[in-house]
Amino acid sequence: MSLITLTSDWGLRDYYSAAVKGYIITHAPGVNIIDVSHQITPFDIVHTSYIVKNLLPLFPQGSVHIVDVDAHSLANDRFLLVTTMGQHILCSDNGLFSLVSDSYEKMYELPYLKSSFTTLDILAPAACKIIQGADTATLGKETKNIVQKMLLNPISEHNAIRGNIIYIDSYKNAIINIRKEEFTKAAAGRTKYVIYLRRAEYNIHEIGYNYDNVPPGEKVAFFNAAGYLEIGINQGKAAELLGLKTNDMVRIEFFS
Repeated sequence: MSLITLTSDWGLRDYYSAAVKGYIITHAPGVNIIDVSHQITPFDIVHTSYIVKNLLPLFPQGSVHIVDVDAHSLANDRFLLVTTMGQHILCSDNGLFSLVSDSYEKMYELPYLKSSFTTLDILAPAACKIIQGADTATLGKETKNIVQKMLLNPISEHNAIRGNIIYIDSYKNAIINIRKEEFTKAAAGRTKYVIYLRRAEYNIHEIGYNYDNVPPGEKVAFFNAAGYLEIGINQGKAAELLGLKTNDMVRIEFFS
């Protein structure tokens, strides 16, 4: 299956996504195009990395992912073609890939063109060539040195684990950088705990399985499909109602 995905912070009002799709359809007829999202928070590569990291395991090998977020953050624009998990990511060298994965099979720097729309002029042409069977080694210069960024990692303490809200989705649910396996390790068999949020009256004492564990309007915590701790409100907007923001600290304290 020939498949190209598009992820960007372009929004939905302008012609950008249609222009890129038109180019792809013209130069790689028959390709399947999937819009992942064009409503990434502008210039936010942490938001972007959460989206891309969690879609990769679900896509077939050979998929090509065009990611255009914060493409001109550097003085010298540089664009990458990275092969990982048998798939190809085309993106700016702005630290994004370092947040998505710490391993790859091949990485190339694409030839640079002065352009105000680099996805149309650099990334989309490379994607079409890959779909048409081009050897990725012919599309750029092999490289290993890329911009590195680091996400905040949860911190384990004697009887607690501390994390941060890394993403708030379109339903205003808050995703925290504590994965289920990290929670289980920190709990060390203890079954009683409190999830401390910004305000004490919003603390949570139980982790469920989904929103239906609580009545409509009640807050809930659970591990989402990507394995991260998520705070939500059944049929409500948790971030707005609980006063949660990206980068807020969340502490879970365990009891015997």
